[in-house]
Amino acid sequence: RDDVPDLINSFDIGVLSSHYESCSNAIMEYMACGKAVIAADVGGNAELVVDGLTGYIIKPKNPKILSEKIIFLLNNSDIRNHMGKEGKSRISKVFTAENMTVNTENLFRKLLEEKAIKKTPKREYPFKIGYITSLFPCWSETFILNEIIELEKKGIDITIFSIRSNLENFIQEKAKSFIAKTKYIKTLGIIYSFFSWLIKKPIVLLSLFRTILTKKYTSPDKLFKNLWCVFTGSYFAQVAKREKITHLHAHFANYPTTVALAISKLTGLPFSFTAHAHDIFLDKALLTEKCQSASSIIAISDYNKRY
Repeated sequence: RDDVPDLINSFDIGVLSSHYESCSNAIMEYMACGKAVIAADVGGNAELVVDGLTGYIIKPKNPKILSEKIIFLLNNSDIRNHMGKEGKSRISKVFTAENMTVNTENLFRKLLEEKAIKKTPKREYPFKIGYITSLFPCWSETFILNEIIELEKKGIDITIFSIRSNLENFIQEKAKSFIAKTKYIKTLGIIYSFFSWLIKKPIVLLSLFRTILTKKYTSPDKLFKNLWCVFTGSYFAQVAKREKITHLHAHFANYPTTVALAISKLTGLPFSFTAHAHDIFLDKALLTEKCQSASSIIAISDYNKRY
């Protein structure tokens, strides 16, 4: 197939039998294409699927129940089609880019207006968000691109900070116009920025390194990457000052938020982050510090919010 919707539209049923999910994009895609779905009752899947109306929520690791539901839907096209229509309707009413944009915009405006009241009560406070990502543009993270596009339509000025600079071979057409607004790390810039901050704020930098070094990691690689985030953060802290950024927002609670934390500590800028899945369930070393330091946290499901 040429594209994901073409592939999904060739399905009869969308099945996600995984044992570990946060809130499945795949299930939302299946429902948006009008397919009945079967999903394991893990993470936020039960927030997406209305059991018996848009599909079925089943116990994980139970192939007997899974196979029974698949066979039932394959043999009952009327029920299958009705579930597909109900699922598509649910997605269009609840889980749209428009709803996401309004919620995110309101959050940013609330956070920035609170700061404006404290610092500049007599004039409008400028909104300029620094979006921190592991890589931009990233083919597998269209949801971040769509979020940025919709927020810009609302008049929010966004500068993107990309931790990695090795662009992928394939770039979405609608992402190309944002590359000029994306700041990538530069080796000499990192060296200069780090030593500049080391002279100005040595205690802050040493405290960041100490916090990172005292945590337990699942691999030495994760420790090294978090340490490198401090160097990256020192560079982007200079960029944030130069670009007159007023608020930082990171996607994923792991490395992008480590960078946001470092920038915030060095510059005093507030930051928020969106928590997704592996970044809070599997990569928890610095999660407490990030939650305590952030001005706000966006969770993609009630399940994640409770966690």
